[in-house]
Amino acid sequence: MWIDIEQIDVSRLAIKLSVALDKWIADENSYENKTDIAPLFIVECASHFEIALILRVKVLNRTAIVGYKAGYQRYVWSPNLYEEIADSIVFDTLAGDYPIHKADFSEPDKIVWVGRVEAANTKAQSIGDFLSYYEDLNERAKEKIWISPDSPFREVLVK
Repeated sequence: MWIDIEQIDVSRLAIKLSVALDKWIADENSYENKTDIAPLFIVECASHFEIALILRVKVLNRTAIVGYKAGYQRYVWSPNLYEEIADSIVFDTLAGDYPIHKADFSEPDKIVWVGRVEAANTKAQSIGDFLSYYEDLNERAKEKIWISPDSPFREVLVK
């Protein structure tokens, strides 16, 4: 049975994505072997069959935010469904486009969208933009957004 994007539990996906990102950080992709990359927000965009990822990149004492748009392939239900989706995001979407090389550490609030310029122009350009967008959503729409429990913005968003 095919699993539609609307059936995905983004909080379960976030857990598996964190594991996949940890597996992906190789020495050659790290900055002095002290790179930490974690999902900050995951937004399910059912009408576009995509997932927007906003990742926090920490290097030493610096933090930056990088955004990606991951197309949602059709998946068949399996016990490893979330691992398969997370691996496909990491190895199909992010492979060769390591966030450390795109991150802008000079503006910690800025979201650097990786990919085509026109796609970046239609998305939130900063965490502040994203927070404004989130607060304007109805409760049903908010259910399609996962917010990291480690996010410093979680208290503001989840009331």
